[in-house]
Amino acid sequence: MSLQLKMTLTRAATLRNNKNKKKETSTLLPPQPLEQPCQLPQQQSTQPQQGTSSALGGGSHQQDEGTHTQTSSQRKNTRGRTVGAGTCDVVKKRKSLIPIRMDPSQKLVATIEAQKLFVSEIGLITRNKAPLNVLGMKKVSLEMKKDMALGLQFMFDVDLTDPDIWKFITDHMHSTYKEWKAKLHRHYKQYASDPDLARETPPPEKIFGTRRTLEEWHYLVDTLYTNEQYQKRCKTNAENRKKKEFDHTGGSRPFLKHMEAAREKGENPTYISNWNNMHILKGKSMWINEAAEIKGKKMNEEYEKAKQQVAESSGTPLDQVTLPIHNN
Repeated sequence: MSLQLKMTLTRAATLRNNKNKKKETSTLLPPQPLEQPCQLPQQQSTQPQQGTSSALGGGSHQQDEGTHTQTSSQRKNTRGRTVGAGTCDVVKKRKSLIPIRMDPSQKLVATIEAQKLFVSEIGLITRNKAPLNVLGMKKVSLEMKKDMALGLQFMFDVDLTDPDIWKFITDHMHSTYKEWKAKLHRHYKQYASDPDLARETPPPEKIFGTRRTLEEWHYLVDTLYTNEQYQKRCKTNAENRKKKEFDHTGGSRPFLKHMEAAREKGENPTYISNWNNMHILKGKSMWINEAAEIKGKKMNEEYEKAKQQVAESSGTPLDQVTLPIHNN
């Protein structure tokens, strides 16, 4: 049997198996129904108890659902309770919504735990409800973004009219959407040489989610991934990633929240010490790469040199000199 014939038979078998799987399961068609919302006491279902406070933050205020001009069919694809299990557990334990207040100095949510839950929920809503037939979230209308964001008010006491909060939400919608679409594109590139096979091989639920349809995947394969502007953007992004010298080990938590967490443990981190910790392999005491090591050691040397100069000019013992270091 020739190699070409073997490849043809293998491809046909793969397509047949994928079609059989599609008949056996409704993972992608039709979309799954909305999850059951967290059940709160009736008097707390629309707004949290007055005066409730916890490590997540204190205080509360009246929610405003706002008005919309979208049709019912559009609203079905955007608004709705799309909550993560962890967030739901916290709300049930509190017996009230999670208050979201911004820290003006950080431009972040005021507490570490609330920041984590809020960002997670924004990501979940974005992946489940943002339209796929656009090049990026910048192409999504403001009305649709607001309608999507209303889903946050099922779990959080959040003022969507606050400019700082709204910027925080939209920034995370944009970054989530970009990262998610990149994952979908990486999956597609595994089958890009065979368009038919690519169409019949959507990403697994872990990447694509349970609410997306096979028709949406077909749109990506047939239209978006062959779009010249999209391909150009992907090429530019790939080139920019190559220029990045190193990443960090801090995960999705912002650097300032890592510093805040360290202070809660009784530590006194500086910007430099925190940066070093975020660029050292956990449990190995090794820099993530040579470029990070060079930058980290250079910052340490400059900091110690500045301390030495202050100590000499002021007559203060070196071990008593502290310098304010900020990430400018």
